[in-house]
Amino acid sequence: KVLILSLIVFFFFDLAIEYAAIITDLIPAAYSDDKTIKRITLVFFFLVTLAGIYTIIFILKNKILSILSIFFITALITTFINQPKPKLFESGIYDETNSKLNKLNKNKDHLELPIVLHIILDELYSPSAIHPKDKNRNDLFNNMLAFYNDYQFRVFGRVYSRHYYTATSLPNMMNAEYVPSLNTPSILEQNSKLKENLYFDDYSSNGYDIVVYQSDHMDFCLNDSVSICNTFDSFDPKWQVGWGSENNSSNDKLKYLWLILLRGYEGSYTSKYLRKLFDESHTPERFDVPGFPVWFDMFEETVMNTPRGTMLFAHFLVPHAPYLLTSECQVKGIAEPHGYYLVDRLGNNTNAVDSARETYHQKYSNQTFCVIKKLTHLLKSIAQLKKYDDATIIIHGDHGSRISVGNKIEDFNERDFIDNYATFYSIRKPDISPGYDCKLISLPQLFSNHMSENNSFMESEITPASVYVESKKHSGKSEYGMPEFNCVERF
Repeated sequence: KVLILSLIVFFFFDLAIEYAAIITDLIPAAYSDDKTIKRITLVFFFLVTLAGIYTIIFILKNKILSILSIFFITALITTFINQPKPKLFESGIYDETNSKLNKLNKNKDHLELPIVLHIILDELYSPSAIHPKDKNRNDLFNNMLAFYNDYQFRVFGRVYSRHYYTATSLPNMMNAEYVPSLNTPSILEQNSKLKENLYFDDYSSNGYDIVVYQSDHMDFCLNDSVSICNTFDSFDPKWQVGWGSENNSSNDKLKYLWLILLRGYEGSYTSKYLRKLFDESHTPERFDVPGFPVWFDMFEETVMNTPRGTMLFAHFLVPHAPYLLTSECQVKGIAEPHGYYLVDRLGNNTNAVDSARETYHQKYSNQTFCVIKKLTHLLKSIAQLKKYDDATIIIHGDHGSRISVGNKIEDFNERDFIDNYATFYSIRKPDISPGYDCKLISLPQLFSNHMSENNSFMESEITPASVYVESKKHSGKSEYGMPEFNCVERF
């Protein structure tokens, strides 16, 4: 009986923590900063939960022990045998992809087309955005410039995204929508599914097969031009129902709550504490970061086996938070609050915000080291392959690290523009000379200039530097000038 009661306590503690987070999220935005409202909501939730447990026990009485024995023993077992695993291993994605690659178009004209390798690292910041107090700043900066010094890339030190979110930044870039449209943000900002994709369509019309690697954060594979699609589970139920979007129905929210119930023991608090006894790291529900090292290694194998005439596109959700990877790509620690929206969490205390910003940048840079290390290994590997001699290789971020006060213009200083929008961009292409370029230019415009030989991407004059930012004074976004931040050439 003691064992069964202990299991019951552990299980409901796990479930209560999970649901408490959901209930907090469901509090209307107008009250989201009111701690009293949050406390009342959580207390009410716990009271309802306890009342429900008592009611069930009272109704079932003598039968409850037998029923709970079976249920909680099963739940405890699944804590350890049903932990998240990359979909890669569950469905044999790697072997299946190689098999499909071997069946791609291999006619003579197709094989004359040079390979295009395009890798997007979510929240990978610009070399000029490295925090000046970061202990890793010199090594990290030099490793970024090694793309130029060792691998003949052109690295850009002052590129900025025009948008704060991935779901607006990447559709904007891939559809050549870089021209400012004051007070009329592009409709593509709402198109997070990327079914419309001029970039993919152009390469497909020119004879390329398109192979995609992605997390389920964004679905690039909805575009009809994609030949092979590999999706890496993020193990975050809210992405599966589009949580937070304006189109969420009541059924979506119920589905989310049900998924949380079913997944209560995946990466749960109970299993976390039990693992501590064995000095093992806790794997949070969101698997993108812990799974990155293995997932990228398998992606590299696909890169090595990719035939000419292929455009290989990948979007990895790193160095995006949570910051769990060491510089050696080992998973350490547990998921902690990220460095976004610091003013909402810390108030207008400048010293506290600056201190937190510095702390999060240090954790972020460790994870970024891992990303650069994996990229470097990939570039060394393909340097041995003749088929990549004339390849186009593009490696970049989608926006800044977003370790900042948030996304409201009233809270911004110059550093927040840099942290939110300044992003990494490098390209190796036969007709582009290697070097370190300090031109101030937006990500979609630079990308369009490099894709100008494609039908839908026309090289253009440089437009005034501007970004879209939200405001506390009105809904929607407005366009603001992007400060001419310094192009850091050394630390």
